[in-house]
Amino acid sequence: MTEQNIETTEIVDAAPAGTLAVNNFGASNLRHTFPAATFADKVKILDAMTNSVPIVDNLDKPIKLVHVIAKKVTLPNERTGELEDSVRITLVAEDGKSFHATSSALYNSLDDLFGVMGNPSTWNAPLPIKVVKVKANGPGHFFTAKIAL
Repeated sequence: MTEQNIETTEIVDAAPAGTLAVNNFGASNLRHTFPAATFADKVKILDAMTNSVPIVDNLDKPIKLVHVIAKKVTLPNERTGELEDSVRITLVAEDGKSFHATSSALYNSLDDLFGVMGNPSTWNAPLPIKVVKVKANGPGHFFTAKIAL
């Protein structure tokens, strides 16, 4: 098997705020906090993305967060049918398990988290978080990440 060029952009330290914003993806639709120097590193990223389980099945459960993968996606709005940019988040836990959701709100809460805590690759230890479902002011709900101490 030959090594393929996989274009990725690492999520950088999130100071200033907004470095995770969907419009900051540039030409690449994929960002992550993994080291990606070798083929084996890139396989770990793909493995986390393709073997993740839905976050909705793991709400309110602690996740010892070590990496995040964000992939820009375009989906139809459930109410209007218009195409909108969103982001598919994959959270990677210390034990190697990964969890996914397509949620701009979750992405924004992670942007806040990185704005304070920096890039997960700089942390001394995994950060315990939990994803919770919050009722929106209008119809529906959204996901957000909270510290799970």
